[in-house]
Amino acid sequence: MGLRPIEDEPTHRLVLGSTPRKHTKPIHYPFKIAASITDDMGIVRSPPFLLLAILSVALGPGCAPREENRQDEAAQVFAAFQDALFRQDSDGLRALLCRDARAVVPTLCAIDLADKEPLVVQGVSKTSYEYRVHVVDPNQGDRESFYVLAVEDGDMRVDLLTTTAYNHETVAGAAGDRKFIPQRLTPEQLAQIKARK
Repeated sequence: MGLRPIEDEPTHRLVLGSTPRKHTKPIHYPFKIAASITDDMGIVRSPPFLLLAILSVALGPGCAPREENRQDEAAQVFAAFQDALFRQDSDGLRALLCRDARAVVPTLCAIDLADKEPLVVQGVSKTSYEYRVHVVDPNQGDRESFYVLAVEDGDMRVDLLTTTAYNHETVAGAAGDRKFIPQRLTPEQLAQIKARK
């Protein structure tokens, strides 16, 4: 394998696959790559390091925010969310919630929190695509839970739907177990069924 310049071609051609086949079609890129690798079969390949080099130069060291900064941002956004919730600020809540949760803003603003204490933030952790703000609720005997925050349109926002799904608890109803007991239909129910036909 060797490097060869492709300056004489109008576009860079890359043929996918390791062996030429009848159904393999070339992919035409609207840009030129300064060098490519041709293997023994005549297939033109771009070196993988070239793509990494282009991405590292294009993104630069300062483009992606540091992870610690994003975790601090998640804690700050949650504090602003909680502040807007206590002030019943519908515009503030809309700005801090994910798109899918904005429909519940009127319900959130209707909750009376005058005699409640705010949640206490214990820390922030990150999963692959979301941030979890771990909190303790002093209003419920220091019950632990977490709120999920995600980056949406470049901004950190509170995802109430995912938060609810993670913190959902099934509570047994007062009715207990339900049992199906077959019964005969009453004459009125039989008349209603006959009338529908």
